[in-house]
Amino acid sequence: MLHKSTIICNIGKVLLFLLLNSNLAGSFKLVWPTSGHKSFPGIQYNSYIQPAGSGKIESGLYGCVRSNGNQFHEGIDIKAVRRDRRGEALDNIVAAMDGEISHISKIAGKSSYGRYIVIEHTSLKPALYTLYAHLKSVSSNLIIGQKVKAGQTIGVMGRSSSGYRIPKYRAHLHFEIGFRLTNNFDSWYQWKKFDNKNFHGNYNGYNLSGIDPIAFYRAYQSSGLKSLKNYIFNLPTAYKLRVISNSIPWFVKRYPSIVMYPNSNDKLLYGWDIEFTASGIPKKWIPLTDSKYKNNKVGNYFFLKTDQITKNILECCETFNFSRKDPMLEKNGLRSIQLLFDYR
Repeated sequence: MLHKSTIICNIGKVLLFLLLNSNLAGSFKLVWPTSGHKSFPGIQYNSYIQPAGSGKIESGLYGCVRSNGNQFHEGIDIKAVRRDRRGEALDNIVAAMDGEISHISKIAGKSSYGRYIVIEHTSLKPALYTLYAHLKSVSSNLIIGQKVKAGQTIGVMGRSSSGYRIPKYRAHLHFEIGFRLTNNFDSWYQWKKFDNKNFHGNYNGYNLSGIDPIAFYRAYQSSGLKSLKNYIFNLPTAYKLRVISNSIPWFVKRYPSIVMYPNSNDKLLYGWDIEFTASGIPKKWIPLTDSKYKNNKVGNYFFLKTDQITKNILECCETFNFSRKDPMLEKNGLRSIQLLFDYR
């Protein structure tokens, strides 16, 4: 059972804070993150996607694309275009959008991402992160907090990793676009008593949840993504949960534009109805302010809906277990709730 929160919030003050911080950003510049192509290469995947060991082109895409559809891939793998005489990748890696360097990991052995960089794009509403992994090297002048421009070189493509070897011919950029779940990740990580130290603070992969980069580029190419909020809202809903909690999660404060407000005169917050994508992004939040929810026990959660199409995806992502009469959250689904609401 999830632990009980005792904080009662004045929803009016929270709504004011969120509304003041939820103005949509206008159009923004989005560039392809490798120098091999000057713009989004389009739908000819074999020209830019690096397959995994199976050799199947779809294994380098986003989604349940590995291990016969049983393993989820959080981003896309972009292959090398330029190589040196030894066959090593030479492609420069560039920032996909204007942003700020939030994390740099220069020691390959500290993460399955190998050497990687995270940039946060706080001018966007909602803000996004982009992640650039398996780098050969990080640009020497980069520091945490540094502002970067779209198209600015941040590193060189490589095949660095921890725990497994990426062969030379499969050097690539693992590229993600998504959200952070909490700003208190290390507390959860310590509570779970993992064997390995968390070297990456809030930018550990367990705390990052991605959207499909190719779909994102396609949408930008067609419309400029002038309403990023609507783009996120319109991502397919894989499942919906009702979480009984009278606290305002960090995620809501960080991404206020993804909150919807019901017509209610009540001032107390009793919980949240949350729509999730198949990958676990809590894409739409509706506060429960009706007093009919006040007798529900804080910390409880209720499964509201899913559909047959997404069941296989949710099982692949280890989000839900559908083998019982009532669907149950699996480890990754439960982890999301624990991180979002600081449940220990």
